Amino acid sequence: MKRTKETFFRYHPDWQHRETISGCREFDGEDLQFDSRKDYFKRMQKQWLDQQVRDKQAMQEHERLNDHAYDQQALEMNRMRGMLEDRFNDTKKNMREFTKDENELLAKQRKDM
Repeated sequence: MKRTKETFFRYHPDWQHRETISGCREFDGEDLQFDSRKDYFKRMQKQWLDQQVRDKQAMQEHERLNDHAYDQQALEMNRMRGMLEDRFNDTKKNMREFTKDENELLAKQRKDM
């Protein structure tokens, strides 16, 4: 029980509620709901904290999944680039061999003439 002053949301109890045969049950400025309200706010604060923890964990999991997806995409792009580079090098090698063979054939034809 905590003593408080009257505010707009907590009024003084009327005289019939304050006085009984056995004496006074509630005094002016007395806050009978202090403990229950304190417990309620404590529970609310715990719920908010738990919600924030869940949100943060969800955000971290989302970030981890995004990073994993980005890494997978980068690996796939590197693999594709490597395949294209190998194909280009093979084509270039084949072109050089073809050009070499063609030049040798032309050189042979010139000698024969």
